[in-house]
Amino acid sequence: MCITAEGVNRSEFERCFEVNINDADPLTVFASKNQDQELVTFQLSGGKVYDVIHNGVRTQSARSSQSVQLKKGVNTVKISTGLECQGVFEEQYFVSENIAYSPNPFNEKLNLFIGGTDTEVKIEIFSTEGRLINSLIGNLSLNNRSISVNTQNLNMGSYIIKLTGKTVKQSFIALKK
Repeated sequence: MCITAEGVNRSEFERCFEVNINDADPLTVFASKNQDQELVTFQLSGGKVYDVIHNGVRTQSARSSQSVQLKKGVNTVKISTGLECQGVFEEQYFVSENIAYSPNPFNEKLNLFIGGTDTEVKIEIFSTEGRLINSLIGNLSLNNRSISVNTQNLNMGSYIIKLTGKTVKQSFIALKK
C-alpha cells in the first residue's frame, strides 16, 4: 500500500508499506446433548472469548467447554466470539415435560397424564400409516393434570398418539383392544 500527497510529485513524497491481513479462525462448535440431565455441552474453538446466549441471557467465558442447563420447552442457544467474520452458532433444543398414559392396550378410553404447567395440549391420533384420525385440544389445570380421551370410535389396532404444547412434545404408540 502506498501513500502519496495530492499536488505533490510522487518522487518527492511517497511512502509504501506492506500489509498482511490474517483471517481469524472460524468459530467451531461441537454440541452434545445429555437427554437425561437436560444439559447440552459445547466444545468450542476459534475464539479467545465466547459469548453464550441462552434464551436471551448472556454469559461470557474464555473456556473452550461450555455447558448449558436446558429448561422445559424451547431453548435457543447462540454462541459467538464477538467477531462476525468468525461466524455464529445458533440452535434450538426442546425439552418436553413427562407424560404417562394408561391403560395400554386401551378399550373405551385412554387416560393421559401430563407433567408441567401447560393449560392446553393438542392431542392428535394417527393411524400407523400416518393418517390423522382425530385431533382435539385437552384442557389442564394445576390441580388436574389428566385428560381422558374417548376412543370408542377407533377400531382394534395400533395408533400413534402425539401430544403438543408449550412444554410438551411427545409421541407414543398405543394399542386398542
